[in-house]
Amino acid sequence: MSHDDSLFPCHKTTNNDARIEYNEAMEEVENELEFFDSESGPELEAYKQELYKKYNIDQLEQNLLDARLNTEKICAGWLILGKKENLINNNFRLRMAQMQNLLSLDQFKNEDQIFDSAEEAIRSHGK
Repeated sequence: MSHDDSLFPCHKTTNNDARIEYNEAMEEVENELEFFDSESGPELEAYKQELYKKYNIDQLEQNLLDARLNTEKICAGWLILGKKENLINNNFRLRMAQMQNLLSLDQFKNEDQIFDSAEEAIRSHGK
């Protein structure tokens, strides 16, 4: 349930457009940096900043952040699995959500349709 207090975004609510645009732009930056002499400390950093402006990286990062904060929801399946495995309170954000009455563990629907263990879920997704 927790890796550095990360949450599992729901595949139904994830907007991949912002991530795809960001990844494509960063790939272009990396491609152009390959041809630059990496021994050149400050010159390399200045060139990198030029590329960030050229590919509008700051705006793409903001778009990605906005998409993650405003459109992505937490996967209910993983929340239910965490509840079944008694792991849900290992995540600080989820504990805070419960303390602020933003998350109630007794209101999930169709819990019986979710895997009973993390191992079962991993095996199923590995196929």
